[in-house]
Amino acid sequence: MAILHEGYGRVAVLAGLLMLAGTVASAQQPVVTRAADHPVSAEIRAGVSTDRNATGPAVGGAVIVGLVDRLSVEGTGTYLGRGSGARAASVTGGLLFDLMEGDQVVPYVALGGGWYHSSLDLGAPRFFGNVSLPAGATVCGGGFGPGTCLYGQVPSYYRARLGNVYVPQNRAWSTVSFNDPVLHLGAGVRIALTSHVYVRPDARVLFAFSHGAHDTIGVFSLAVGFQP
Repeated sequence: MAILHEGYGRVAVLAGLLMLAGTVASAQQPVVTRAADHPVSAEIRAGVSTDRNATGPAVGGAVIVGLVDRLSVEGTGTYLGRGSGARAASVTGGLLFDLMEGDQVVPYVALGGGWYHSSLDLGAPRFFGNVSLPAGATVCGGGFGPGTCLYGQVPSYYRARLGNVYVPQNRAWSTVSFNDPVLHLGAGVRIALTSHVYVRPDARVLFAFSHGAHDTIGVFSLAVGFQP
């Protein structure tokens, strides 16, 4: 629960900052452009992803389709750097709900779900690459209890799922991958620059679930969007 509270806290703080930015921007001369007039847009995104284990880049894109006034559907694909020797990618769909009507500055909230793929290079120095034990020696599990790794910095979310891990012959460590369902929620502000280009500061929290455990990842990005 502490991790969930931490995730919600990140969204609350970022949402407050984004709302403040939107208030300041709304004081400028508006650029007339309405989502209802241009229901489809495409975005490129860049930012950072972070959790209690590591921080890395977050890059990707999105397609947004307006449904009715103040409600749109969003599809996203994002690469997430998870620190040395680890990486992830998410593909999600969800809804964007505008908190107010406007032409230039529109704050919104987001909710959705999808798929989360992550990989760990077990031979990375961060994990077991620096372990100076003979082949066959135990580094995870092996009678020490599920979810127990005696070496390395394996995130707790993956420890039990790794099972028993032993030093391989010739130290030929493998890469392990995981596929999990994910939920996301967040908030942001859509700011029109011209009738065809806008920017979108955005804060999301991803919740990946598996085998009774969960991982929480914050994603903070700036999107540049294009519409007809």
